[in-house]
Amino acid sequence: MADRTDPKSNDQGIIGHQPIEEPRRADEARVAAPEGKRRHGDPVVNRELRLAGMLSVAPDAIVAVDEDARIRVFNAGAEKLFGHRAPDIIGRPLEELIPARFRAAHAGHMKHFRASPEQSRLMTERSVIVGVRADGSEFPAEASVSKLEMDGETILTVMLHDVTARKQAEAELIAAKEQAE
Repeated sequence: MADRTDPKSNDQGIIGHQPIEEPRRADEARVAAPEGKRRHGDPVVNRELRLAGMLSVAPDAIVAVDEDARIRVFNAGAEKLFGHRAPDIIGRPLEELIPARFRAAHAGHMKHFRASPEQSRLMTERSVIVGVRADGSEFPAEASVSKLEMDGETILTVMLHDVTARKQAEAELIAAKEQAE
């Protein structure tokens, strides 16, 4: 068993994390199921296991928050990007992943998006996305957000891709061009 964790739904439909076996391929991902709660061959269980497997092997960060902006899903890609272990960050406020100077504006954007009729949005169309790692370092990211009404609650899910290398290459290209001119 690896140190990684993987999402599974609880009684309220909110996804948390639990240990998984390290898959060699995406179709081999497995979630450890509580005894007596899972039945082999149950279509709902099989769908949850497939979803959990897909989230666990996604290379990008996937973070979902509840209506109180508390983290409910934090996949392995998010662990790698942010430097937090899922069991340590699940239930914590999303603002811990956002630089302090952007928190108030971000809270306003979240409130507006929740109230809007939009189901998804490419966040980088509106502003620069910056995340903060567990060690305090910041990184630029491309992000998209979607919302899902589930059991009377609106869950927001963000998919983030670190673009540090691309931004660095762009800056070097601009510097080289300016130097050549």
